[in-house]
Amino acid sequence: MSTTKAAVAPYNSKTGKAYQGKNINALMQASDCREWATFLQWNDKGYKVKKGSKGTGIRTFVATIKKDKKTGESESGYTPRYYTVFNRDQVEKKS
Repeated sequence: MSTTKAAVAPYNSKTGKAYQGKNINALMQASDCREWATFLQWNDKGYKVKKGSKGTGIRTFVATIKKDKKTGESESGYTPRYYTVFNRDQVEKKS
């Protein structure tokens, strides 16, 4: 019986949340390391993105509520948001 290493989904380094949907494939193809974050998230953690590093684009959907000013009726939906994330291998501790 052969044992295989369990695949760990890519996750956000700052929030600890796993990425979902098509983002998983994009991030797994970009790097073997599963730890990702945006430029500002890495900065907040005391890291800087290495010069020349290329980020990977991801998409997420944010719940939105639109309210009609004339009728007062509200409509809910989802709005796509696009982010660029960098892998743990693309950052270094600030000096």
